[in-house]
Amino acid sequence: IGLLVFLTLLSNGLILVLPRLIQTGIDNFNQGSHDYQAILLPFGVCSLFLFLIASIQNGVQVFTSEKVARDLRYKLADSISRLSYLDLQSQTPSKLLTHLTSDVDAIKLFISQAISSMVRRRPEVMWPIKSGKVSEHGTVFHRCSTAKCRQQPRR
Repeated sequence: IGLLVFLTLLSNGLILVLPRLIQTGIDNFNQGSHDYQAILLPFGVCSLFLFLIASIQNGVQVFTSEKVARDLRYKLADSISRLSYLDLQSQTPSKLLTHLTSDVDAIKLFISQAISSMVRRRPEVMWPIKSGKVSEHGTVFHRCSTAKCRQQPRR
């Protein structure tokens, strides 16, 4: 999980470099400099690193989710094998197969996407109490900077 968090943070950092490179290219063009090599080489290297990091991150996500699914299937199979004969007869085969396949696949999908998406989100989304005010009823009020939000009356 630590490797996945590190790769997500690294890719987020590299994504922040790309607009800076584009800004530099636009500024150089406005100043009359037409040196494309100064922009294309760093942009290409950054894009290549982003591709490599995304590929490694995808592999780590798949590995982690498959490992969790395997462990969960083993635990479910073990618990099914410990059921008494009467309990096993009361369960339909479709219900047992659903637990072993689709339920585990849903958990596997969640695991593969949850870790990196939680890291990618802004801290205000994960920990809203630090970024906004909390009312006495537990509602979080965030600061808003858009004109549409400023026009709305406060409650």
